[in-house]
Amino acid sequence: MRGKMKGMNIVEAAPIRDQVADILRKRIISGELANGERLSERQISSELNISTTPVKEAFRLLQAEGLIYTLPRRGSFVSANASEHAYQVMLLRSSIDGVAAYLAAKRNNEELFRTMEEPLLKAEELINEGAEDSEMISHYNDAFHLAIREASGNEQIIAMGNNLSSIDKSLRRLVNRDAGSIKSRHNEHKQILEFIRKGNCEEAELAMVHHVRKGNTPLLSK
Repeated sequence: MRGKMKGMNIVEAAPIRDQVADILRKRIISGELANGERLSERQISSELNISTTPVKEAFRLLQAEGLIYTLPRRGSFVSANASEHAYQVMLLRSSIDGVAAYLAAKRNNEELFRTMEEPLLKAEELINEGAEDSEMISHYNDAFHLAIREASGNEQIIAMGNNLSSIDKSLRRLVNRDAGSIKSRHNEHKQILEFIRKGNCEEAELAMVHHVRKGNTPLLSK
């Protein structure tokens, strides 16, 4: 495996397995790790100062996502079509969240609406204050999408959407968003929520699909 993982640090806030997967996912999608490149569990664990166990677990996650593959007695390698696969996963996630928005609008429940609105209000407060902590804003944005999936009332949508959100989160972290784009995407969230509140199922679904695809397509089309 080429290069060092400079600037990559493991913290205690999240499971180590997920952090390792996120680090590798971003390096694969950005092209830093080339198609077909061999991944060394020992080298990665040494560079991140962790045991090989969470690295093995991270490999299993990335293999399930189609970003890497493993050959018996040969090791693990970056998939030849990793970026294209990431793009397809993003399309799938946009469709799942779109259906979630449709069903949430169909249920048209005021209590559920307040649950979806809460993270947006917190994000808006940070944006209006000119907060530079885009990571915190991203946290509330993720909470908004999760709330919509839960408001759909469909357990399969919740499970599938949550499983796909990890790769989508990595894609978004690769995009250098300025204050204008953060506010623009927040306004898209508000529009989606308004469609849901009014019970406009089709509009909510279309707006959500457009929102998810618009945020990631520029990166993956490079």
